[in-house]
Amino acid sequence: QTAILDLQFISDTIGFACGQDGALLRYLKRSPIVIHYDTTIIQLLQNFPNPFNDKTSIEIFLLRDSFVRMDVFNIAGEKVKTLKNEFIARGHYTIEFSENVLASGVYFYTLSADGIFKSKKMILIR
Repeated sequence: QTAILDLQFISDTIGFACGQDGALLRYLKRSPIVIHYDTTIIQLLQNFPNPFNDKTSIEIFLLRDSFVRMDVFNIAGEKVKTLKNEFIARGHYTIEFSENVLASGVYFYTLSADGIFKSKKMILIR
């Protein structure tokens, strides 16, 4: 069992709890109740909405202060935009991605912090 050290609801649909040994519990109300256990120091959530037209939100959660880099790549692996490239304090962040010049298609966004890399797929529809 993991002791809960801190609990925070950031909206009526999303909540996070930090536990012993880096445990992170996540509550999402977009679908049936989901509780997720993860001991990594970063969480990268799926962008919403997805697919999107010209604007979408990407949420990240950091368990400790970290240098963070977030980039967007096209299907060919070419970087099309850097969304974050800075040192930020632990906590929850929402990063907006809005791009009017990109074509419809599949894109990937990657997050790196403290040597950990996470990536997710998003779909842009014009």
